[in-house]
Amino acid sequence: QRPNPPNPHDLTDTAETHTELTPGSRTPEERQRDSVTDRTYVRWTMSHPSPSRVLHATPGSSLAFPPLVAAEFAGVELEVADPFDPSIATSSSPIGRDPVLLVGGRRPDEDAAAGGDGAGGTSSSTAAAIFGGVAIAKYVSLLRADVGLTGYGVSESAEVDSWCDFASNALEAGPCGSLVRSAVGLVPRGASSIEMAKSDLRDALGVLDFRLRGREYLVGERMTLADITVASALVYPFKLICDADFRDPYPNVVRWFRACVERGEFRAVVGEVKLCKRELGAPGQQGGVLDGHQ
Repeated sequence: QRPNPPNPHDLTDTAETHTELTPGSRTPEERQRDSVTDRTYVRWTMSHPSPSRVLHATPGSSLAFPPLVAAEFAGVELEVADPFDPSIATSSSPIGRDPVLLVGGRRPDEDAAAGGDGAGGTSSSTAAAIFGGVAIAKYVSLLRADVGLTGYGVSESAEVDSWCDFASNALEAGPCGSLVRSAVGLVPRGASSIEMAKSDLRDALGVLDFRLRGREYLVGERMTLADITVASALVYPFKLICDADFRDPYPNVVRWFRACVERGEFRAVVGEVKLCKRELGAPGQQGGVLDGHQ
């Protein structure tokens, strides 16, 4: 069995020259600690080659943004299945839908065909299936825990988890998902349901705006999964739904969101994010109208 990598927070050693991953975001004590963990990580990975990691996700899905952005920040290599085969995600994921990350071994369908149990990771020959964008992003982040995407310390890590839950429950599974699916025509556009979803989105943005008063990040003094998951959930609403009038009451959210998506790690995944000028699917509109950054 592959041994676990060393716990980056249990290591002690002398400091060496360290290249900042996020310049200016760490104290001297953190830089000293991280110089140790970076060297230890390199030594460990050289002696324990990484298993294959294949992400199966619908192209352009916002659920796949967090793991892909986290991989950019952490310097972790993910292979994205191309072309995407929905049947593989359906058969591999315990909940029957993407995104799902298969780590090591064979896919369940391949394992079954080869005489294995094909039971989603219960056999040593079957790939482990990690499902859900946030769970995959956390797995990716923990591969380089020294980068700090999951937070440093128990309290900060729990705060990060709280905002990841917020992204999943108050945004993706709630108003963001329903508004975007309606705007692009995947579900019927009902006036009452749209207004209810917009009201829920305003409530969520209000929570975020209050949190971000005087803050550069949702948790701590550096980019974490809290920022990655919440900003990822807002990419399509801010491109397609939330026009200037909708955004105006939430200046702190807009400031923070722009700072997030203008980072190179985000751009590598979501491209340039142009904020909505007029709502896609609004009465009398035939297509989405976007403008550049204000």
